Amino acid sequence: MKYYIGVDGGGSNLRVALVDETMHLLREVVRGKANPNTLGIQQASDRIQQALREITEGFHEPIRAVGIGISGAPKAIAEKWLRDTVKAVLPFAEVVPSSDEEIALVGANGERRGVLVLSGTGSIAHGANDAGESLTIGGWGYLMGDKGSGYWLGMQALEAYIRHEDGTDTRPTSLVERVRQQCGFKDRFDIIPWLYQPAPDSSKVARLAPLVLEEAQAGDAHARHIVEEGAAELALLAQTIVRRLHITQPRYAFAGSLLTHPTPLAEALCRRLRLPAPPQPRYTPLIGAALLARLTVDPV
Repeated sequence: MKYYIGVDGGGSNLRVALVDETMHLLREVVRGKANPNTLGIQQASDRIQQALREITEGFHEPIRAVGIGISGAPKAIAEKWLRDTVKAVLPFAEVVPSSDEEIALVGANGERRGVLVLSGTGSIAHGANDAGESLTIGGWGYLMGDKGSGYWLGMQALEAYIRHEDGTDTRPTSLVERVRQQCGFKDRFDIIPWLYQPAPDSSKVARLAPLVLEEAQAGDAHARHIVEEGAAELALLAQTIVRRLHITQPRYAFAGSLLTHPTPLAEALCRRLRLPAPPQPRYTPLIGAALLARLTVDPV
């Protein structure tokens, strides 16, 4: 029996799994964020290495390979750091550097083929064709992109609130009162310290996304318009990958908290991609990281 480790550093938590060659989960460790762009390289390395030590403590079988995908550290720009971080703890294991979107695709489809659309705090799309060519688009972060993401939906809710307060948008919408209640705004200027102090926080804004989805589900016209616009942006990412990789029969996969559950956003995206229902993943991104390691090192 061979054993593999998957490391998923996407989203809000670092997850590490130890599996056998059938992808049966033997152990799992969950820690906080591991994005080196927000934590710093050294702290991110320390967190990943601590989790690797913990998951292998007392496990006496050799680890064949480790697949790792960390948000903010894709293979294209961080391969050496990913390898060095793992090798410091597991010097004899093969290391398969990846990205959080690639391991999500491999997990969802059970293979390194298809088109993944991810919407959580941020948004991104990743695809791979039969020739082994791959492409990632989006994922530029909340300051430059992430349309259709939880952050983007939250910002649309905040914009609806301030436009109502300014009187520049008089359309009736329940979003204004929902934002006021959830954020605890008592005065029209309370939004400024809420948003900017101590510093802008994309996760904090993204936590407003569920109220947009809830109000859209309840029939609020403005919330539904926001959701449809977000779905259009996500569909554009997917369709662009299909076009650029010349994929004739795309196998779509959804990932991220806003698409992996029945939500108005997932339903709207399905309509735009002509899917009867949100595709169900075969494995989680965490197991996808371990599966990618196995497919790369032991492809037969």
